[in-house]
Parts: sequence; C-alpha cells; structure tokens
Amino acid sequence: MSRSAGFQVGVADPLANSAEAPANLEPLKTQIARRQYSSLAGTLLVVLSRAPQKLTRRAHPLPFWYSAVLFVGLTLVIGRLVQIVFGSSSRVLALGIAQPLLELVALLSASTVVIVTALNQTSFLATVRESVIAAIASEDDLIDLQRWLDSTFSVKRQFTAILIYGFFIVGLSMFLANLINADMNVTLIIVTVLFGFLNATSAPLINAIFALLDRISHYHFQLYSADPSSSELIDRLTGMISGVIVRMGAVMALLTVFYVCIWIVNFHNKYSDGSHSLGNVDIVVCNWSLCACTHYR
Repeated sequence: MSRSAGFQVGVADPLANSAEAPANLEPLKTQIARRQYSSLAGTLLVVLSRAPQKLTRRAHPLPFWYSAVLFVGLTLVIGRLVQIVFGSSSRVLALGIAQPLLELVALLSASTVVIVTALNQTSFLATVRESVIAAIASEDDLIDLQRWLDSTFSVKRQFTAILIYGFFIVGLSMFLANLINADMNVTLIIVTVLFGFLNATSAPLINAIFALLDRISHYHFQLYSADPSSSELIDRLTGMISGVIVRMGAVMALLTVFYVCIWIVNFHNKYSDGSHSLGNVDIVVCNWSLCACTHYR
C-alpha cells in the first residue's frame, strides 16, 4: 500500500478487498440513520415536525421544507409576540426603516441560518454514513471515528460552542444597534439574543466538518490505487464540501447585505445635518464592496 493525498490507498477496485474492511460497519451506519448524531439545528426541525405529524396521523415525517417553513413562521410569530407583550418601538430609523421591521428581518435571517445548518448536517452525515464508513479499511479507524462522533455531537460540547459564539454575536449585534441609535428596549434585547443564538447553532457543525477532514486524512481507505482522486469517497467529500460552502456562502452574503444596510443607516444618521450627502455614503459603500470582491477573488 502507498499513501496519496493524505489517504491510505488500497486495491485498484474500491471496496473489493473485503478482507481488509472492518466487519461491523452496519451498527455505526444504523446509529447515524436513526439520528443518534444530530446538531441542535437539526434536532429543532425534527422536534418541530413531530407535532403536525401526530396531528395529521402521518406514518412518515413531514418533508424537510414543510418543517423549514413552519420553523420560519414560528420564529416570526415569537418575534411579533415579543413586540406585542413587551412593547414595540415606534422609532423610524434612517431611510424609512422601522425598528420593529428590522427586528423581524433579523429573526428571518437567523432562522434561515438554522435551516441551512440542518441541510448541511444531512449532507455531512450522509457522506459519513454512505462513503467514509464504507471505504474505511481499518477497524481501529472505525472505532476512532465512532468515538469522534460521540464526542463531537455530544449535547455538552455543542452547547458550549453555541454559548461562546452566541454571546459574541449578541455583543456585536448590540453594538451595531447602539451604533444606529436604535431604541434599546426589552424587545430589542430579547430579539437580539434570539438572533445571536440561532445564528450560533451553525458553529458546532462547521467546526465538525473541518475537524473531520483533518482527522480522516490519517485514516486508511480503500481507493483506486491508479487514480485515488476518482474514487467515490473523494467525489462525495468534494461534493459535500462544495455544497456546504455554497449554502453558507449564500447565507453569509445575505447577512453581509443586512449589516451593510445597518452601516449605511449609521452613516446617514451621522451625516444627516446637510454637510454630507447620502451620495457620498453610496460612494463609500461601493468602494468597500469593490475591495471586498477583489479580496475574495
């Protein structure tokens, strides 16, 4: 055997040498299929789908997108109830943006992050179950993978990561809210906390994806010896990573637009005395956007 691209290469036909493959692959596959390993975002959508499933007496769970739409609707309803119970600010920010509308838009974006995280979890665990486990050629690597899954998807570890990232996002959001002279009332604080911790649900899974890629680089796999990059495992990993990047990239783009809009509002508030025009702000934003595009390119 020889090494290629960090993976141990096996026989010319993938999975042909069954003598080298671990005998007990099915138990771990079954555990993944039964959702023993799940992110908090995925768990939220699964739990949310059970109520209408029982009410409609369906034998099978609701389609994912039903649960996603239900979650978005529930998040917005909670946000609106908070505004009604604790009072909604009548303040209208620059550019005619009402603060209550901005709060609901923030919750909408945060609920989208949860949905995208659940989609990424499905893709991630499907790749592990159908390709990574199937291609493992060492019993020790299989045991190590199971221990890693148990540790990574433990409730304690996920909550720790969510708390750390959540407090950071809440602090940043409160800073931006103060920057645009928003009404710092109880409603805004509750909405900001919801916004921060819903966004933070993506952190454990993103960490897990990159941690797995580093970990399996030391595993032994049965790949095409002539061309390991053409093996199914490499194709699935590439597809999974590409999908995660595209979905999270789209969400980050939306969040960037959201924060840039807040930035514009802040500039408009600051220079609304007539000494500067909004056109100058447009120039600054355009220059910033061009620099950002050049950097990412």
